Amino acid sequence: MRRVFHEGTTGGEGIASALPNTATTASRAIHFQSRLRLAFRTTPSICALLLAMPLLLSPHWTRSVCVVSAFHLRPSTASKVSRGVGRSREVLRMMGAFGGISSQPFSTPAIPSKTTSRSGDENAACDLAEFRRLGLGEETLEGLRKLGIKEPSVIQRLAIPAALKGDDVAFSASTGSGKTLAYLLPIMQELKWQEAVEGKERQTCRPRALILVPTRELVTQVLEVIKSLSHVIKLSSCGLHGGEDFGVQRRRLGGMVDLVVASPGRLLQHYEKGHVFFSQVTHVVVDEMDTMLKDGFGPDLKRLMVPLEAKSKREKVQYLMATATLTPAVKRLMAEEGNFPKTRFLQSEDAHKSLPTMRHIMLDTKGGDKVQLLLDVVSQGRQNGERAMIFCNTVQSCRAAEHALRELALPSACYHGDMRSEERAAALEKFKSGEVSFLVCTDIASRGLDMPFVEHVVMFDFPLNPIEYLHRSGRTARMGAKGKVTSLLTKRDKVLASAVQTAVAKGLPLDSLSARKRDYESGGKLSGLSSGKMGASPSSKGNRHAKYVANRQRSASGRAGSIEGSPEKGARGVRRAPSAPSGAQGPSRRRGRGDSAVAGGEDADVRWLHPCHTDGISTSVTKIIGIMLSLLLIFLIC
Repeated sequence: MRRVFHEGTTGGEGIASALPNTATTASRAIHFQSRLRLAFRTTPSICALLLAMPLLLSPHWTRSVCVVSAFHLRPSTASKVSRGVGRSREVLRMMGAFGGISSQPFSTPAIPSKTTSRSGDENAACDLAEFRRLGLGEETLEGLRKLGIKEPSVIQRLAIPAALKGDDVAFSASTGSGKTLAYLLPIMQELKWQEAVEGKERQTCRPRALILVPTRELVTQVLEVIKSLSHVIKLSSCGLHGGEDFGVQRRRLGGMVDLVVASPGRLLQHYEKGHVFFSQVTHVVVDEMDTMLKDGFGPDLKRLMVPLEAKSKREKVQYLMATATLTPAVKRLMAEEGNFPKTRFLQSEDAHKSLPTMRHIMLDTKGGDKVQLLLDVVSQGRQNGERAMIFCNTVQSCRAAEHALRELALPSACYHGDMRSEERAAALEKFKSGEVSFLVCTDIASRGLDMPFVEHVVMFDFPLNPIEYLHRSGRTARMGAKGKVTSLLTKRDKVLASAVQTAVAKGLPLDSLSARKRDYESGGKLSGLSSGKMGASPSSKGNRHAKYVANRQRSASGRAGSIEGSPEKGARGVRRAPSAPSGAQGPSRRRGRGDSAVAGGEDADVRWLHPCHTDGISTSVTKIIGIMLSLLLIFLIC
């Protein structure tokens, strides 16, 4: 029954496409009404009960029958409902804060580059001169030549000079923008300066730089970059993470180690057992700071900061923090969870935004088979030779999607938190080597992993917040490359998806978006999304007073409407629908699960447009009514 009901939806764009076809629903209810009447007149009671059961047990159909009065339906009512379909969609278009969900590709407008582009050797010379102007020495520049890097990114232009000055810096930039090199280059240059100029000697078990990252995969990835630069900048390094032999790591720390890349928990274990000392540490990096603080690494960071604070009283210790999302919530957590010194915050223009080279596509499943739609999307991409990451919200969803791919003989691998570290590493290696073309994963793969060959990101399950959308989509279109992001949407995803689509098309930040409908209504914190003014909620004293008066007036009108429609004061009344559909405003009330996802516009109550809304009767109440009526009929028959 639920599927038949959703098949009545039309293919209109925007939030209006989430509304079922009112005329179709009314006609089906009339058909069931005639069936029911015929059953009670011509068949035994038990047959009538069987015919009535779909009406009584389904909350959607129970509410639909309540709307058109299945036992006492007036013909004029059905015709009014039919005529109101077009007008209801027009009202929603006028009230919507953004233009709706379109299946057409869209992307962020390109921002003109501040650097001039040249060709050939002249371009390379100019780009190295750009790095030289940031303060990097010849040895460091030679390491960049070996890596094939020719020009600095926006965040590298901001962070490298600040780090070379010795400032404590927290910087944020879009995914794939070169944040790892933004902190590695100045640190490695400073360590060589300590050896050459200050005559600082290396000591066993005493590293000079600590780089803290949240996952094993990031430890390996950062260590690979350090090893590549160390072919020219002669420094030693090692990695510490869970899932590896503790004794092997202890022997590594026993030698001359300049940089240690580690997860906080494993580094803390070695420190407490006396395998490593922090007396020579001069630089501390916390990579993926937002993930560290939100995923429970705060206590470990605090314990690691205690000996570093004691050391900083004798000698300066520089702190560098990198993240793709430096939101106000992350800043609060930095103050609460870590004993970090006063930090300078740097943020590039593209932080919290989509990239111009990234093309987004949103496909509405419309109640259909999402797995089949996924197979269609990835099969088409495989014909073009694409390698894709497919993101799911849960481990169960991840396994189901990967099983469907394997049934079609599409080479794929799973990557989620229920797998052992060795299994995850093996799956990632298969994907990197090209043995499999599709990596089906959860959000554990959305942070920090640098895989430039990923051309397509598919969101089988749409993320629950905009931050995860930024991190997932950031697995493609890295360092100026082109990429594509395809999202498969269900009804519950449309509020956030519509906001993401509008923000991306207008070049606005995504970090403050919400999945709550009320945030986009008039007076909400995101009501200015359509005009490009985020957070246009009343803030001054006068505006707050006006909002308070308006709320009191709406509350009073809502109480008056309830009393007027009730047979007696205090009883549950029947709310009267607005007399004019276009521009009509009703009392502002809390919306139920089946209400329309209206964003922005006036504070009008358009629940009466929804064919499943029945004068405030909720889904749970209709279920109870259906069950009670069914039990009553069974009792009468017996």
